Amino acid sequence: MAGQSEKAPSRDERRSVGRPPKTSKREVRNRILDVAERAFAEHGVDGISLRQIMAEADVSMSLVSYHFGTKERMLTAVFERKAAPLFKERYALLEAAISVKPRPDLEGMLKAFFLPCYARSKTDTFGRLSGRVAGDPSLISKSITAIFFDPFMHRFIEGLRLALPGLSEDELYFRFHCLLCILNQTLVQPNRISDLSHGRRTLKDGSAAFARIIPFLMAGLKAKTRPIKNL
Repeated sequence: MAGQSEKAPSRDERRSVGRPPKTSKREVRNRILDVAERAFAEHGVDGISLRQIMAEADVSMSLVSYHFGTKERMLTAVFERKAAPLFKERYALLEAAISVKPRPDLEGMLKAFFLPCYARSKTDTFGRLSGRVAGDPSLISKSITAIFFDPFMHRFIEGLRLALPGLSEDELYFRFHCLLCILNQTLVQPNRISDLSHGRRTLKDGSAAFARIIPFLMAGLKAKTRPIKNL
């Protein structure tokens, strides 16, 4: 009503004036994981310490220890957060390609192998981190690779056997190794082509890079096997 004084703020309301909103445990944990993901992608697993991640995330060591405890648990948490949607997409594409009759769609399999990773490498650092971890010989990285990558890779190799029945096991695994090398190099060092070409060529567009690489990969996977000669 007109002329009626406003209600005085309570003691709690007066205390809260000027204070920043309270940060939830989930928000703190996600902030630490965001920093850890960038740091691991940039420096590698062994190139960054928990204290450096703590400092960049602007949190105490006790909070880092509370949420994760060890670097391995922190890296595992990064992958638990990001790997599930990535591999869900990869599996969906892969199974659709393998189910094609009378023989799996090899190009569709390659799309499952490369394209989701390329697409994510443009929007966050997880693609680059995945490439680093996959090529890292440390025990932590090997453990992460076995948990999050190997099931998909085994299924992909099964699809290759069906799509390329004429290949020996040795030849099959060697050609698969070449696919891994191309994927990991592209994810870890996307600017290498730009550096070598003095900026005239880039891999910024993952879809375009995938489209260019497909004819090369298809030809390599289907190439006639030659007798192995000692060099």
